[in-house]
Amino acid sequence: MRLNPEFRRYLWLELSTQRLIALPLVLAAIFWLTWLTSEEPLRNVTSTALILFYLGTLLWGCRLAGASVVGELRDATWDWQRMSSIRPWSMTWAKLLGSTVFAWLGALICLLVYALASIARGHGGQLVSELAVVVMIGLLAQSVTLAVSLLWLRRTASPGRGAVVTPQVFGLLAGLLALFLWGDLAFAKVEVWGAGGWYGMTFEPRLFFIVSLAIFLGWSYLAAGRLMQAELQVRQRPWAWPAFTIFLMVYLQGFLPHLCRRCGESLAGNLTLPFVVGLLLAYLALFIFPKQPVQWRALSLALRTGAWGRAIHLLPHWAIALAISLTVGFALTAALTTRPETASGPDKTQSALAILAIVAFMLRDVAIVLLLNIGGRLGRGDMAAAIYLLLLHAIAPGILLGTLGPPWSGLTSGFVDLGLTAVMLDIGDWAAPGNQTLAAFRDLPTVALIGGSVQAAVLLLLLWRRWAAFQAAFARRVARSD
Repeated sequence: MRLNPEFRRYLWLELSTQRLIALPLVLAAIFWLTWLTSEEPLRNVTSTALILFYLGTLLWGCRLAGASVVGELRDATWDWQRMSSIRPWSMTWAKLLGSTVFAWLGALICLLVYALASIARGHGGQLVSELAVVVMIGLLAQSVTLAVSLLWLRRTASPGRGAVVTPQVFGLLAGLLALFLWGDLAFAKVEVWGAGGWYGMTFEPRLFFIVSLAIFLGWSYLAAGRLMQAELQVRQRPWAWPAFTIFLMVYLQGFLPHLCRRCGESLAGNLTLPFVVGLLLAYLALFIFPKQPVQWRALSLALRTGAWGRAIHLLPHWAIALAISLTVGFALTAALTTRPETASGPDKTQSALAILAIVAFMLRDVAIVLLLNIGGRLGRGDMAAAIYLLLLHAIAPGILLGTLGPPWSGLTSGFVDLGLTAVMLDIGDWAAPGNQTLAAFRDLPTVALIGGSVQAAVLLLLLWRRWAAFQAAFARRVARSD
């Protein structure tokens, strides 16, 4: 069998004779010192081996994975690799496992020591599942690091200081989150969504966690592979992000009956969490994926000429995520307006207006981000848009609340205030005397919908004018070049 040439190159670079001799000796010295200085040698050796494994995979391994492509760019060798005949998926796993092969060699030695010490202590009953989980946690952290690294390079013209540190932080956070959840299950500190907590079905908690971890590991590798395809200029259909959005909606919705029994009693309650998930992922896609006006112009041309296959390839990820979120939002609005209403229950009209207001603010925010990205430098528009959205969603509502009162705080942002209002509408008893607080917030959805709609209309108009000016300038440049 022919070995992947990129992976073989990493084996030559990373596994020198000196390293292969030094690494086992250093680890053996650490374990031997732990054994000699401990009152409970087996227990301390087990703990030391596990700690060294996580240090090697989460800290060192993530660092190596994040630097795998950035290092090639700094050494001016990445363009040669991009022009090679290695396929994107082969390049992905070669970068993921090849750049971290020395770290994994040390980690596997630590796992071997951990397994032998656990068996000697009589704790080998769950050893196979424990080893599988810790290996997948390490791979998950490194896959996330590589994916964020590739995404970072797509958004910046040249790698800077944050090109390695930022991906490493995200990978480390992903690994620590998985490790935290596994620790709760392994040591039974809290009741985690195990038995009877997912769509009312009963699962053994450890098995459910292992399957879930394997699925998310697959998503992280898919993300790295898709971004590697984009980096190698391979045409691809934009299906991965929408598929992940729908998957996460369905996956998280399964925990709702366990966490909130009342929320799952109606169609509106079952659509609320997917709407929130879709909203967050749409915003995330809007900021993390590049906004390229030239791509939008090509998409517009493909739509006008009926080239539907090319149009599908050119669809931006954020546009599909936005469409999914809006679809769920309108479905939630319809479910709210058609549900039965009681005298003391939630006001279905105000609840529906709150959802429509959130949709309006979302369209306004999309227009702001796109407006600042047309004709600007790469990455500058997103930073400016993030500052403006922070002002609109965090600072302006507080000023309006303190000066004009509760309803007017929804003029610039609907998310926090409308979310709180939806909860208050759902639990508040409007027939109860002295309920002035709820009554003061009751008009907030209407104010927010009016304010959000006007702002969205104005900014979408400005976006259209900026887009028309960009197309005219682009046509003039093409005409001069001809």
